[in-house]
Amino acid sequence: MADLTQYNNGTPLDGTGIDQTKSFGPLPAGEYGVRIVDACVKQTNAGNGFYIKLEMETETKRRVWWNLTLSNPSEKATQIGKEQLDSVRQAVGLVALSDTNELIGKLITVKLSVDGEYNKVNYCKTYEGQAPAAMTPPAPVTPPAWPGAAPARPLQSAPAIDEIPF
Repeated sequence: MADLTQYNNGTPLDGTGIDQTKSFGPLPAGEYGVRIVDACVKQTNAGNGFYIKLEMETETKRRVWWNLTLSNPSEKATQIGKEQLDSVRQAVGLVALSDTNELIGKLITVKLSVDGEYNKVNYCKTYEGQAPAAMTPPAPVTPPAWPGAAPARPLQSAPAIDEIPF
């Protein structure tokens, strides 16, 4: 046995200071503006196919994951995956897609449903164009110049060889 009070300032763990309303279950069905935060190719557990694992984040920082089949022994699964990937490609505004990195940071709208009787999970039903304006990245802010200050010089790259003697 282990005494847990030593990890909680000498008091038993009772949930004080813990947000009990925080949910890690599926998001309610509906449309969500999301940003694609990761897209990587993975091999299936069976080792006989590949898929793109998309990780998307909502405005409220909730994460949604979806797998898009690239290759599979089932031609139908491969066809569905490629159709879904093409929907994502169109939604992010790309003419062609050659690298998953081209998807990172793109804003789209996804329509989610909730499936599963016991183990409820989100299912991406559709991918549509630009996410709502609330998800649009803010424009870069240029700080105001100090009165009488010289104009800013453009940044120059550092010399290839450091000439400092230490």
